[in-house]
Amino acid sequence: MFKNKKLSFSLVVILFWYSLYAYVPQLSNYAKDLGASYKLIGLIGGVYGITQTVFRIPLGLLSDKLGTKKLFVTIGIICAILNNLILYLFPKPFAIVIARAIGGIASATWVHFTTLFITYFAADESDKAIGLINTDNKIGQLAGMIVGSFVAMHMGINPIFLIGVFISTISLLINLSIREHKESPKTTKMELNDFLEVLKNKRVMFVSLLGATIQFMAYSTAYNFTPLVADLLGAKSLQLGILSMVFILPQILFSFLTGTLFSRKLGDKITLSLGFLLATIAAVITPFAKSLNQLYLLQMISGSGVAIAFSLLMSIAVRGAKEEAVTTTMSVFQTLFGIGVSLGPIILGIISDLFSLKAGFLIIGLIGIGSIISALITDKI
Repeated sequence: MFKNKKLSFSLVVILFWYSLYAYVPQLSNYAKDLGASYKLIGLIGGVYGITQTVFRIPLGLLSDKLGTKKLFVTIGIICAILNNLILYLFPKPFAIVIARAIGGIASATWVHFTTLFITYFAADESDKAIGLINTDNKIGQLAGMIVGSFVAMHMGINPIFLIGVFISTISLLINLSIREHKESPKTTKMELNDFLEVLKNKRVMFVSLLGATIQFMAYSTAYNFTPLVADLLGAKSLQLGILSMVFILPQILFSFLTGTLFSRKLGDKITLSLGFLLATIAAVITPFAKSLNQLYLLQMISGSGVAIAFSLLMSIAVRGAKEEAVTTTMSVFQTLFGIGVSLGPIILGIISDLFSLKAGFLIIGLIGIGSIISALITDKI
């Protein structure tokens, strides 16, 4: 039924990310309405990254020990189903924490999605494969946010979770119909020693830490606390959806163009600095926005910056890696950026409770400035 592996797997990816992000524009305000504090809202955002970080490398090691990526893609999709099911059945703040933790486990299998997709391409097409699968990722997130926002506007947030169960189940069924591309154990096996060898690679570690920083900025602001700024400006369900859409939409374009155009024309350092600069400008100005239209523009600027920086860092991380080390390198990169996903919302939530939401966004801006300086002066890119 599904003969084109690339196309079929792209559909699996789109539906998978749809199910994990359809409710995201509404989640912070939904949690707030259920009585959650800024700290708890930060934990809801952060636990998603915590479970990613904790599970990603063990799942990678186990995957290669068993000699399969598809099994763990399947596990990830099942976790996406459970994530939505818990949100639907238990409308309580603590249940949201548990659901997002399971969602984080689903996201931890992204390395398996990525490396499995790369096997469908020629060895010298890894940049292209990464660009395409990142585009699929963003298409799924955007589609989820569009549909989820209209559903929330007309029926409330609960039906979004039920639709998420249905969509992720379709993703599971398509995935089960696709044959896994088998490689020799020599090229797929990831041992603990290989992992430790990657940790000694200063270039990979530096790039991974910058990846963690750009995710720290994105998940603390756009995905978790910018919707609260929008709420203060009077945003309703549809406006919250638009807010997320304009953050994701430019990422579809820039995820693809960064590796194929920008870095070749401008060079890696300038391209990376540009990405961080755009994200930093948006973070600093966001809490001072006077209207939703201003906030939409800032979200678009932020999304463009995040896409440029993150796509390039992801490509640089695996660039030049030996074939047998690609999975290991990608696991390390994704594990370290998971730390940023975890800490961003938690730290911004704590700062916002102690001082103010504006103070939290300004500190995010300072972190962005530090990243720009690091990117410009380093000799590791």
